[in-house]
Amino acid sequence: MIIKYKRKTLIGCLFDLDGTIIDSHRMGVRSMEFAFSALYGWDKPLEGVLIAGRTDRRIFRDVYIKFCKKLPPSQIWEKEVKRFEKRYTQHLKELLTSTPASPLPGFPEILSEIVTYTGMKPGLATGNFKRGAKAKLLAAGIPLSLFGFGSFGCETENRADLVKLAAGRASAITNCEIQFVVIGDTPEDLNAAREAGFKCALIATGPYSIHELEELNPDFLIENLSNPQKFFEWVSEISETSESL
Repeated sequence: MIIKYKRKTLIGCLFDLDGTIIDSHRMGVRSMEFAFSALYGWDKPLEGVLIAGRTDRRIFRDVYIKFCKKLPPSQIWEKEVKRFEKRYTQHLKELLTSTPASPLPGFPEILSEIVTYTGMKPGLATGNFKRGAKAKLLAAGIPLSLFGFGSFGCETENRADLVKLAAGRASAITNCEIQFVVIGDTPEDLNAAREAGFKCALIATGPYSIHELEELNPDFLIENLSNPQKFFEWVSEISETSESL
């Protein structure tokens, strides 16, 4: 006999950082420009380079190729990435002391609900270098420790790989089925979610308008998270799955 029943599936929420849960007031961009200038003497390094939705490692690669035409051997390249991350983070921390990052509307409430709700787990899938992400979150009053798992822009250039990496880490620390949703603010977030086979919620609090994001046909779209109830209703629908026995 076939029996249909509904059950709750654990939801892993993979949050982007800038433009999704915090506004860092372009301090990250300014810090990158400073690091490129300080280390390499490059003028207007980010001009013509796509930033929104890209990992910091990918941005560094694109700028490096823009000026040097090709990358050095892998061992030297990895040292350059670490050197750049260190200088970037140092300057970022200095800028954040005078211009702190701030949580975007609704996020503190959503995070509080997720942390206390056993059916959901918060994680990060951010393109930021890990030390940069930690600095921005602390400046916004959000401890990195509130996220049970995550992946960072120092680990991979590819956004989809970033999402898969965070999901893999979440699965490794739980003993039940998890369904993941990616929450971001750019087409890159949506493309990464689709490549990984996950649902995606887009929030129009970043560089793209709600009309631009609507054209991408995401699974869920909202102007901002000031009304978290709509977001939780959408997640609740995902968690109720039907199975056949």
